[in-house]
Amino acid sequence: MNEKGPLENLLKTWETPAPRVDFEPRILRRLHATHGRQSLWQRWLVEPWEYAASVWRPQAVAIAGVAIMVVIVGIALNASKPGASTDFGVNAFSTFPDGSFTQAYLEMLRQ
Repeated sequence: MNEKGPLENLLKTWETPAPRVDFEPRILRRLHATHGRQSLWQRWLVEPWEYAASVWRPQAVAIAGVAIMVVIVGIALNASKPGASTDFGVNAFSTFPDGSFTQAYLEMLRQ
């Protein structure tokens, strides 16, 4: 473990390069060129929403396409049944299913 390898000897002889002459003024220019403090609205709502939109956009398009296809296939399968109705088994005038607690409560109120 006490043996010194060639890399260690090379690192000991290496000298760090001097920084550029305009190093500090360039850093100060870059710091002053950056925008000031952002508003709370910008930091917490706008930027995360933009990031999420850019990440989720391809997935959202794919999911919307699949959902549209599922609805179209479902309608086509329902329409292909003999004696199929267009109401999809839903009674438009029934607010709550028969036998539910809410339906029983509404009937009690009507009496």
